[in-house]
Amino acid sequence: MSPYLSQIIQSMVNRNLENYYNKHKESVLVIGTVYGNERRVYGIGDIHPYATTNYSELIYEIGSITKLFTSSLLAHLHYDGFLDIDDSLGQYIPLLPPDSPVTFRHLATHTSGLPGKQIWKEITNLLDHDQNRDSCSVFSLSEAAFYLRRASAEKVGKTYRYSNAGIGLLGHILATEMQTSYELAVQDMITIPLEMPDTSIHLSPEAKTRLVPGYTGHRIAPPIQLKDFPGTGALRSTVSDLLTFLSVHMGVHPNREIFDIYSITQKNHFQKKNNFRVGLGWHQNVEERHYYHSGGTHGYRSFIGFNPDHAFGVVILSNIRNPRIRLNPTSIGMELLQAAKYGTKKS
Repeated sequence: MSPYLSQIIQSMVNRNLENYYNKHKESVLVIGTVYGNERRVYGIGDIHPYATTNYSELIYEIGSITKLFTSSLLAHLHYDGFLDIDDSLGQYIPLLPPDSPVTFRHLATHTSGLPGKQIWKEITNLLDHDQNRDSCSVFSLSEAAFYLRRASAEKVGKTYRYSNAGIGLLGHILATEMQTSYELAVQDMITIPLEMPDTSIHLSPEAKTRLVPGYTGHRIAPPIQLKDFPGTGALRSTVSDLLTFLSVHMGVHPNREIFDIYSITQKNHFQKKNNFRVGLGWHQNVEERHYYHSGGTHGYRSFIGFNPDHAFGVVILSNIRNPRIRLNPTSIGMELLQAAKYGTKKS
């Protein structure tokens, strides 16, 4: 990183860390950057209660950044010829007709037709005491499959609607085809090969000593527990692990073969607007060339993003969820990506 760009990023990071902490005294905010093969980690907040002296080793719930692991798992199985992203889900879900127009690509791009929220469904769920559903979705696995039975070829793939159930269903199918759990599938295909020891759903006793508690406002939030849809937001991780994951997607990790596998996730698989495209998991700002995803659980918010033209990426993890505050990991992350883009040009 050039001295000029380094000064810009350092100044902006320091300002955001201080402003964020001033608004949230319970916060432990960590920002990690990668520029080529150079990594830097910044943090603010009290880490004395945890069994580490490094912000990079603190563990957080990463929420919907989990979806990128699910789409990366899909890329692995596609690359290995185990399945094709355009396979009909009818080949994998008995509840669907064999020629269902819905494919893996549609689930990974939020274009399957599954809605994110439905008021009528939320109301009926309140009256249904027999079905346990994950907190992230108004659907259970079987309900999501039954919903897709009505999908028509004329409508599937035409509309983007962010759906936790869609990605959750994708993760369930992939793990089932691998004859294992979602967590073990991610470990076997991603975290073990990439040496990411702190990324998992269930934490070891040692890892729990580094887990930062999440807050909703000033109250400690309950941990997220996803039974049906772990692939949509159940993973926990560190900035260090996520910088490794990000560096592979950016193509700056020594393991070039895995970058070749992941590259399909960054292609344009659906264009919602002129300036908004969707890859497999990744969202893309066309004009700025930013690839990104944000996440949130009951007490955490997160952001991951990069600009391939400038080999710059950023990961931000926070233990505060307060939707009314404009200063958050996503706004900070986007600001840093912009600064790196124009700072690199000026350098």
